[in-house]
Amino acid sequence: MAASEERFELSRISSKWNLRDEQKQAIHDLLCGKDVLATLPTGFGKSRIFYAFASVKDKQLSGAVVILVITPLTSIAKDQLDYLDSIGIPAANLAGLPKDDLRECKMQFLFGSAEDVATKEFRNELKDRTSELHKQLACIVVDESHTIETWAGKRDGHLRVVIASTSLSVGVNFPDVRYIINWGPARTLIDQHQVAGRAGRDGEQSDVILVYYGQQLSHCEENVSNFVKAEGCYRVAAYKTFDPNITPLDIKHKCCLNCAKSCNCKNEDCKLMPFECNYQRTTSSAESMTRLVTVQDKQDVRDALSDIKDTLPSGCTVFGSSSCHGFSEELIECITDNCHWIFTLNDVKTYLLIFTVEHGLKILEVLDEIFDDIPQFDSLSCIFNEVVLNDKELAEFQCSDSDEQSELFELDSLNEDDI
Repeated sequence: MAASEERFELSRISSKWNLRDEQKQAIHDLLCGKDVLATLPTGFGKSRIFYAFASVKDKQLSGAVVILVITPLTSIAKDQLDYLDSIGIPAANLAGLPKDDLRECKMQFLFGSAEDVATKEFRNELKDRTSELHKQLACIVVDESHTIETWAGKRDGHLRVVIASTSLSVGVNFPDVRYIINWGPARTLIDQHQVAGRAGRDGEQSDVILVYYGQQLSHCEENVSNFVKAEGCYRVAAYKTFDPNITPLDIKHKCCLNCAKSCNCKNEDCKLMPFECNYQRTTSSAESMTRLVTVQDKQDVRDALSDIKDTLPSGCTVFGSSSCHGFSEELIECITDNCHWIFTLNDVKTYLLIFTVEHGLKILEVLDEIFDDIPQFDSLSCIFNEVVLNDKELAEFQCSDSDEQSELFELDSLNEDDI
């Protein structure tokens, strides 16, 4: 198609689709064989760019063309398929599309997820020079391209808490879940075991805590009600329907809450509730270090930490503003109550439930300003500002001469790419 004909066709299509200048420019660049990134406001009509381009290209080649649209959400694909169908343009979703239909490729638009496009079958068809898909493909569109960084790359990490529906309990294998807290019992005993079965899949001791109020039991089967009301061993009550010979564990405090009440093993953790044993004060590199803290000192610490909390971003969530950053009033009180013990990052990890190394440094900074006794804090602060250290390096930097290595932060492992 000559340049004059192309401009005429583009002008005609512009009137048909009511295109704006930015859309026209994007289509013109596509027709010139350029790669195009269209960063336009929500509702601007970004999809119209490849709709209109298909019409121009179809006219240019005097035959059918195919536009491949890669989209992250099936709901987006469905909306666009419905729209194209309503205006008589053939389109299909790669998911479930028969192989013969793909090879004949009589659709002008093909929608699919990144996973659909990455399948071996699709890639082979796309590379086959004899296939209609290969011959007719005119453009590959990545819709919602700003989400690409979430499609792949580094995803592994440590999650301390996951809030989820019961769908997470179906066929998912997380090997190192230590605690499950159920808000309300399951409807059936099998469902209850399905939910509880997410914990301890690596064979380590794990706990399932069921929190409920009486009215919730009206929606459960009788054996579930009997289980949660059991006055004897919960393990026996939970499993006796499936195994009449089930017995409590020999170590009673590892069996269930009711058995733990009668345990006489004299283990120091025997009478502790789940969670409590993991957060008892452990031996620290600075265990012997304490400071004298007055009532006024505690108030100064509390005020300084409150000022830090006020500077942190706080979105509007159903869990409260502090859920965005984890620097809560409860944390401030805990720091204030334990400030006579805290001298190092390892102490912060031992006594406090915090979520980032940055918060740990802020806490140490407050204590250093008030008490001026944090070991090597100025050097630590300079190193953190100039070269971002990972958790291991930060912990080792503040370790004392003790042979015991500090327990490392499990969350927010930092590297230069994270800042």
